[in-house]
Amino acid sequence: MGLLEEKLVERLLDTSPKYKRDTMEQTIRDLLGASRLEQVTGLPARRGGADGGIDGILDVIHIIQGVPYQKKAALNVKVRNSDFSREQLGGFLLDMDREGIFVGIIITAKFLTPDALIELVRKNVEGYVYLIHIRLTDVLAGKIIAPDILIDGRSLNAVLLERIKIMLV
Repeated sequence: MGLLEEKLVERLLDTSPKYKRDTMEQTIRDLLGASRLEQVTGLPARRGGADGGIDGILDVIHIIQGVPYQKKAALNVKVRNSDFSREQLGGFLLDMDREGIFVGIIITAKFLTPDALIELVRKNVEGYVYLIHIRLTDVLAGKIIAPDILIDGRSLNAVLLERIKIMLV
């Protein structure tokens, strides 16, 4: 990505953990049209906004071999100065499984660790779940490549660009 996008994300990483957790996660939910997961299935009461689970739920169209399927997608947002790990991916997958959700969108400030990337690819090849990873720099640059996921019948990239423009006005 471009230097400007990288610098903007670095500035976000310098903000407080509370800002990243509360404000940034909500902004990303708003951009995607996602809502909070208010009820967690089969677990004791949530431990608050930073329990590391599903950060949002949204309706998507998942295109599988040219056929569109209406599905729920789980959102995991990590605005941290570290890469998204295999362990974090495993926790997200367990949360998705518990909630009966089979599409996952991971948005991070940094990258996936090599192990997490291999596991993400493996899960997608197996076909039981579909996972995509988006860096915040991709969002800012308008360069999201996710042709199999549509929101309101439009590409993820088009939806995010339109909603970012609206937020900036």
